[in-house]
Amino acid sequence: MIFFRSMMYRQLFKYIRICLVSLITFDFVRIFLQNMTDFSDRQSWSPEKRRRFLVNLIGAAVVVALLHLAPYTNMGQQLLNETYDYLVKKDFKNTLIDRGDREPVSDAIRLVTFDRSAYTYEKSPGGDFWTPRKTLGRTIVSALKLGAKVVVADIEVDKPVPLEDENRDFLELLKQAADIARQNDAVIILPRMEQECRLLFPLKKDQSRETRPAEYVCRLHDLLNRQSDVIKQGTPGIFRSPLDSKVRHFRLYEKDDKGSTALSMSVLAAVYQWHGRKKGNAILKQTQAQLKDDSWSDILIHGPEGLEPIRILRQDAGSECIPARYKFRIVPENVMKTYTKKADPLFDMKRTSAELLDTESDSDIYCGKTVLIGSVHEELGDIHSTPLGDMPGLFLLANGMNIFLRGEQIHEISYKYKYSMEAVLTVLSALVFLYLNPTPAALTLTALLYVLHKLLSVHFFTNWGLFLDFWLMVIGIGIFENIVGFQEILKDWASREEEEEE
Repeated sequence: MIFFRSMMYRQLFKYIRICLVSLITFDFVRIFLQNMTDFSDRQSWSPEKRRRFLVNLIGAAVVVALLHLAPYTNMGQQLLNETYDYLVKKDFKNTLIDRGDREPVSDAIRLVTFDRSAYTYEKSPGGDFWTPRKTLGRTIVSALKLGAKVVVADIEVDKPVPLEDENRDFLELLKQAADIARQNDAVIILPRMEQECRLLFPLKKDQSRETRPAEYVCRLHDLLNRQSDVIKQGTPGIFRSPLDSKVRHFRLYEKDDKGSTALSMSVLAAVYQWHGRKKGNAILKQTQAQLKDDSWSDILIHGPEGLEPIRILRQDAGSECIPARYKFRIVPENVMKTYTKKADPLFDMKRTSAELLDTESDSDIYCGKTVLIGSVHEELGDIHSTPLGDMPGLFLLANGMNIFLRGEQIHEISYKYKYSMEAVLTVLSALVFLYLNPTPAALTLTALLYVLHKLLSVHFFTNWGLFLDFWLMVIGIGIFENIVGFQEILKDWASREEEEEE
């Protein structure tokens, strides 16, 4: 992958050179190039021209420095999100139409859903909407019997349901599933427990000990502690943008109030799918130890040879985390229909829980795979707005895992190339604004970035997960235009003052 990235960067600079040459069709660029002949002989520059170039250079450098702070502002974050949304939509359309030689979705992923056809949520006992616990337990057991390597249940199970039998049967089935997973060297992943074991609730007249909330929670805690070698807990957490409430980021990890850290369920599933339970436990134990050390800044979890490692970076509300942004490949039918009606779906390994339970024992559809189980029923509230459209949380979890398994975690250009490009753009901007008036100079650079954006951004985003944000640079050019224009106004004003004094 390092070799391919070096080729990618060389190709990037090749495209830049091509775009610079192609822009000579603009008249103002032709004029600019005609006046560039004396740049090689800077000794011929007048003192005034040297001063203006130096001022332009300093101004451009200041603007570049300000652009580094832009993602921390609402406007900068909005521009970043708009660029990302454009790339995500174009990337999904292009991938849907032209897949190339590389499959866009890992063959290790299987989805199993609870929906209206499998269960009548509107008739849930107790008046609330909840996924049947007994059926969930049977689904987990069946997936393991069919040879699943990892089973992920994206359903909160730390709260009891209003039926005593459902709670009791689920705990028994989860214990049975743990025994099967231990025999098969498999792993079960559940959402991290939020409820604590507190026997402080009064017992109602019509309520037995097994249906009392704290009783169930304590029994579940005890079960998870005893089966912790095969039942793991992670966070299904996501980030919603405070600007438009859309989901563009997933949580790589999450800390609770006590300082305990849980890795993303997608990260856990990818690691166990890659390495199996024994080696996966060792790798994740080391990762957890690194997370406890406050000095960490970048943690790598290595996969099979030839794949990019999973990058764990610090995440907080005040900073951007590009590697935690989604690339969407697995989408529900409603989203797929908005983008195409003819192309085959990128992912067709989705079954309902009823279909999984009816699967023949000699079937290999789930053997060695990761089975992601969740509800897609709208009334449960686990529906999230994304740049592509509304999706259940299960699909977000699957897309996160697919990013890791495919080695397509989004990244920015390396600092070495990034700063080199910024230095070139700084000098180029200073020269363009030296020879042209502010408006045509800004148009020149804006046209250049627009062409680069159209030619390169989607290509590199789709093939290498490289995020190129040109729109912040366009804003920077606009700021620089105002700075230079203000300088021209001051210069004209000073000239008039001198003329009046004479």
